[in-house]
Amino acid sequence: MTKIPIDKERGIDPHVITCTRCGKEHGLSLGVLMEGTDAEGNKHYKNKGDYKYDRDHPYISWEEITDPTRKIAMGICTDCEDQLAKFDEELAKGGIFFKCEQCTTTGMIIGSHPLAIATRLQLAVVAPNPVGVEFATCEEHTPQDE
Repeated sequence: MTKIPIDKERGIDPHVITCTRCGKEHGLSLGVLMEGTDAEGNKHYKNKGDYKYDRDHPYISWEEITDPTRKIAMGICTDCEDQLAKFDEELAKGGIFFKCEQCTTTGMIIGSHPLAIATRLQLAVVAPNPVGVEFATCEEHTPQDE
């Protein structure tokens, strides 16, 4: 990771931007950052002194971010964007979403898989309408017979 010098006079303060979906680092923000929460509970970020943002969002109270880790979860990375686009394509072909209850892993089962076909038939949900299954556990947690 590249080190960025902090100018004490101008207050440049680097923050690493992480993906809200996978946690991977995907950006960098410079300057003193402020965080606020709107009435619906959505997080908003702005640079300190950005008064235009205040005019656009008058009901948010702002606090300076003082988290020593300097990491902010905001947006999704390009890998997740690509994966979600592929999920949309597969959904149109009959794919179904899955989630493991134990580890919260999520993904897509391709439309030609017997489980996807059976699930759509049993629930009477045709593509491209979304449908999904949740497993109590997945292969990662299932002991394998040797």
